[in-house]
Amino acid sequence: MDYVKDLESFKLAHDLTKELYQITEKFSGAAQEELGVKIRDKTADINANLLAGSQLNSSELYREAVNKSKILLGQVDYYLLLAKDLDYLSTKRYSNLELKINQLTKILTGMRRAL
Repeated sequence: MDYVKDLESFKLAHDLTKELYQITEKFSGAAQEELGVKIRDKTADINANLLAGSQLNSSELYREAVNKSKILLGQVDYYLLLAKDLDYLSTKRYSNLELKINQLTKILTGMRRAL
């Protein structure tokens, strides 16, 4: 449903996805590119799950979609930590991304409780 695109969670996740696409586009070398693809795929799937889940006409199934999005967000969180520790991301950029991930995690947790 289109209303999902208006939710703060969707907007925040979409903005995070766009930002991570821009960041990981600059990764070079096979290992960096592979990690970049994982990050891009996982972040795009966060919103894909939220949007698809909203169209299932079932609170239980939507809750499952939100749970999947939270799992994907946790995976992105780890991949970003790895990228920082491998010096693909600066500590400052990682910290800024971590704040956004934490904010989105809290929002998704609230959504899950509300469903």
